[in-house]
Amino acid sequence: MLKKIAGIWLFILLASSMVFANPFDESDVAAEGSVSDETLDTAKVVSDTEDKTDTEESKDTQETEEETATTEYTVVSGDYLSAIAAKLLGDSSRWPEIVELNKDKYPSLQSNPNLIYVGWVLTIPGSKGSKTSTSTSTSTSTDTSTDGSENVNTDETNGKDTNTSTSTASSTSTSTDTNTDGNKNTSSEGAIITADSRVLHIGDSHSCGVYGKTIDGLMRDTGATVNTTAVAGSNPSWFMNGTTGKCGYYSKDENGNVTEPYWQTPMKTPLLQNMIDTYKPSVLVVSLGANMVGYSESTQRSMVDSICDKAKAAGCKIVWVGPPDSRIQDKGQVSSLYSVLKSEVAKYDGVVVDSREYTDYPSSGGDGLHYSGNEGTKKAQTWANEVMDAIQGK
Repeated sequence: MLKKIAGIWLFILLASSMVFANPFDESDVAAEGSVSDETLDTAKVVSDTEDKTDTEESKDTQETEEETATTEYTVVSGDYLSAIAAKLLGDSSRWPEIVELNKDKYPSLQSNPNLIYVGWVLTIPGSKGSKTSTSTSTSTSTDTSTDGSENVNTDETNGKDTNTSTSTASSTSTSTDTNTDGNKNTSSEGAIITADSRVLHIGDSHSCGVYGKTIDGLMRDTGATVNTTAVAGSNPSWFMNGTTGKCGYYSKDENGNVTEPYWQTPMKTPLLQNMIDTYKPSVLVVSLGANMVGYSESTQRSMVDSICDKAKAAGCKIVWVGPPDSRIQDKGQVSSLYSVLKSEVAKYDGVVVDSREYTDYPSSGGDGLHYSGNEGTKKAQTWANEVMDAIQGK
């Protein structure tokens, strides 16, 4: 829903995915340790201080082992490496560690990490990435929402917020997929992008693909000056911290010059502030969102505010376009994210477009999120056109 929100418009095309090994190719798919209690020799006299020290050392040892111990995970239909990393490690960008641990067992991972098969048993690194110990126990990890390297919420970076995606979903799963304010999914102010506009468009893997390239062209067709930069797997914090992406990058400047390296090429995410200073946009188009699904509500709000604060300071109009329909993301969590988007963007007099009204995921496809293949391409093009119409008040 394109929702007007105070002074600026946020055109955050929230569309992407979680980090994927290859954001566009379709994939064919889809321990616990215990520390035994020490038995004290009854002939030995142990002081209270020694008891306390032994207990603390035992606890530290156990925690260290838990942090470094590996587990095993069996691939199921719909899995892909970055989603597995997000679910079991709390950080989708750690998928290369999974490749490293399993390259001897499954050599094809090095040449094509996007191709994994149902039934593969992958070794998953510990929380600190150790490769020295293993466990054959079934992993029971939940989707955590803590990603210290990319988290813009300082409390969560310091480990104070331990909310998981499971708890987030349960606390907000009553949200519906409809617009709570009753407004139409259309700009009430008429066309936001005109021939006089200077548009800065930032996004994730959807903007590296058909959807992003289509809407980039539609914005240019208005006569506006447009600069687009998309980094696969990104969320708003990447554009605050300059995080390096390793699974897709696309940019097109106002003169039409395109940068699109091979998908595995490491590319540093440009800082939003630097792009604002360079391009001096009047409209900020940010195509981000699906990579925010599963984070705690406080982190999501912090991410949205970090973008909106800079847009407002620069005098930009703000429009936020939310993520499309998906078959791999929990609908309750997606609805919860939309609730956050609408409430936060409203504080900045921006608008929110609910992409779910314009999309339904293709009947076939590998990762369940990217709109690829013949059917997916058509749906992505339609999605872009519908979003553009909503932005222009049609």
